Amino acid sequence: MVIGALACGGVLWVVVASRIRTLKEQRDTQQHLLTRVEELSHASRVNMLGDIVGALSHEINQPLTSVVNYAAATSETIKRLPALPHGEVSSLLKGIEDEAFRAGEIIRRLRDMSKKTIKGRTLVDINDLTQQTVIFYRAQFVCPQNLITLNLAASLPAVKVDAIQIQQVILNLLNNAREATEEIDGRVPAIQISTELDAEGQVQVIVEDNGSGPESKDLELLFRSFYTTKEQGMGVGLAICRLIAEVHSGSLQAELVAPTGCRMRLTLPVEKPVAGVT
Repeated sequence: MVIGALACGGVLWVVVASRIRTLKEQRDTQQHLLTRVEELSHASRVNMLGDIVGALSHEINQPLTSVVNYAAATSETIKRLPALPHGEVSSLLKGIEDEAFRAGEIIRRLRDMSKKTIKGRTLVDINDLTQQTVIFYRAQFVCPQNLITLNLAASLPAVKVDAIQIQQVILNLLNNAREATEEIDGRVPAIQISTELDAEGQVQVIVEDNGSGPESKDLELLFRSFYTTKEQGMGVGLAICRLIAEVHSGSLQAELVAPTGCRMRLTLPVEKPVAGVT
């Protein structure tokens, strides 16, 4: 009986010890998984920040190009200064100042975005912002006046956004559309920017062109960091544009247009529910 009891006790101890070892292994495994999740999360944040830093050189290219152009024009004007009023020189210098300031604002806002802050967001009329962006784009880039047409929906609700960031998205989409239309032959290049309210009550800005357009298999690849179909492109423009949209709780999608072309759809939630829209 004693031997039997001892034997039973020994078996029980083996079972308990095995169970303890199993629980310890499970705990160690869970801890390892948690550590890996934290490491991957950190790596993801680092990669995102890396994308943002890499995108800076792309995103500030437009205003810095304008700075260079203004500076060159100022230099030429100064050479002819005796024959020209001082007001012209002042205007050119003001252009340099404004563009340099805009470049600095882009950097600052992207830095804020990486911290997932909502600082700088205000209620914005998306039609006004779109019109201002088109006016600015036409002033900065040489393109036919009728290349870009506007089709803006009336009475759209306001969106709470960082206006500079959203303007950068629209500028980037416009620039991509213009470059795509430069590659076509046999038809008149055309870009249409429209705004509308979708079935879910969200505001959309749509940039559509009749350019060469991507292949259907490349639609999602367009938003991948460092993927580009341009010889001199860095492949970060659309990646950062989508990131900006998502930080605003919105989205950016690409669609093919028949028979040829591409449609970029920027969707932004409105600040308040829209009556009559479910």
